[in-house]
Amino acid sequence: MFECHHNLEYAYGQSDNLKYALKYPFKGPSFSYIKCQDGTVSIDEPAQYARMLYRSPPEAHCRIYSQRYAYLSHTVIPLSIHLPGEQNIYFKDAEKLNNAANGILPETHLTQYWKMWKNNEIDKNILYENMPETYSWNDHDKIWKPRIFSTRKKNIENRKITIGRIYTVSPREPERFALYVLMRHFPGDPDHLRNINGTFCDTFADAARMRGLFEDNSVWEKTLKEASNSLLPSQMRSLFVNILIHGSTQNCVIDSLSLWEMFKEHMIDKRNCTDAVKQRRIDRALAIIERYLFANGKQMKDYRLPLPSNSLTDDPNKAVDEFFFPQHLNDDDVDETVDTSFEKAKLNHEQENFYKLVLDAVMDPNSKNRLFFLSGDGGTGKTFLLNFLLFNLRRLGNKVLPTASTGIASTKFYAGGMTLHSAFRLGINNEPDRIPSIPVQSYFWSPYN
Repeated sequence: MFECHHNLEYAYGQSDNLKYALKYPFKGPSFSYIKCQDGTVSIDEPAQYARMLYRSPPEAHCRIYSQRYAYLSHTVIPLSIHLPGEQNIYFKDAEKLNNAANGILPETHLTQYWKMWKNNEIDKNILYENMPETYSWNDHDKIWKPRIFSTRKKNIENRKITIGRIYTVSPREPERFALYVLMRHFPGDPDHLRNINGTFCDTFADAARMRGLFEDNSVWEKTLKEASNSLLPSQMRSLFVNILIHGSTQNCVIDSLSLWEMFKEHMIDKRNCTDAVKQRRIDRALAIIERYLFANGKQMKDYRLPLPSNSLTDDPNKAVDEFFFPQHLNDDDVDETVDTSFEKAKLNHEQENFYKLVLDAVMDPNSKNRLFFLSGDGGTGKTFLLNFLLFNLRRLGNKVLPTASTGIASTKFYAGGMTLHSAFRLGINNEPDRIPSIPVQSYFWSPYN
């Protein structure tokens, strides 16, 4: 019908967030239109707009009836968070490079807030994240200026509420995370935040503990609750493990089991998650968490978490593998518990023949077929076929390591993939007489043995 190749995208993504699906028809076109003739490129913007113009049925309905189909209720200003003297520096010219060499650091939202608070230029009770409500950031001069509000009735009606949001910080950075928590609860500069009733703390982490912010699970409950609104299940699992490893202190022992029960629903893949497969997904999430903990020298029993059905503690050889090769442990795309009968039904005749040919060669140690070449036009299902093959080989207990020459091809297209250079330690300079730097006696040789 269209006489061209189409790629269809599943608009829901990996979450069950219906809001994303409702917003998707209004996002507009996402492609370019140019014309190249006789070696010259012609960009006709009116023609480009006309050809790219598309109105989805919901948008057309809104426009016909003069209804607002998109509305921004708040203007959100992202705010940087960094330790004193550790802000990011971007070099665009030699002058800034010399300033950095001489210890002159650029101003940020945070450093200017600290200066204004110390010099009594702002209300002493104003929190850092509330600054955008009454002040606007001048990016050229790198200063906060009082926000000017119009008194005209029309402008008041159309005025959007401006709020600030501090960039989130991982618990893997205990000191910066403590500063993040302090800035969310208390106003002040670094010296004021670390001064607790006349006692000056050496670190922000000590100050947060003395202020009672790390005495119980509440800070971690808030962290996971906030993260669950935007993070994928794989990211939630990583965050959960980071909290377990880096969040415990002498004064605060994390109730790991309680956190797991509260947020386990956000740590599993909810795509096609029926009641029949939900428990298997939960068991897999526990297995991934166990692998992450094991890669950091910890065990599930250290945090009173339930063991998965196929625990590493029952398989020492597998435990060693997971310790030395923790990459790709958190991929939902390598979930061996998923039923693939529906995917297999999608294979056409040629794809199914190739799949059987490779599978038979792998299962038969005496097979002479060891090298296969797969070729096809764009959109014919090469990536789908290879991922289906990789998935089922793993389900049969085989170690499979897909590699490609580029990072995008290896990690984005193929589940559990790596670049060729990383997998075989080839290095940057590929000289003819160079050999991979993997000692046969090392554990890193075991996947290739």
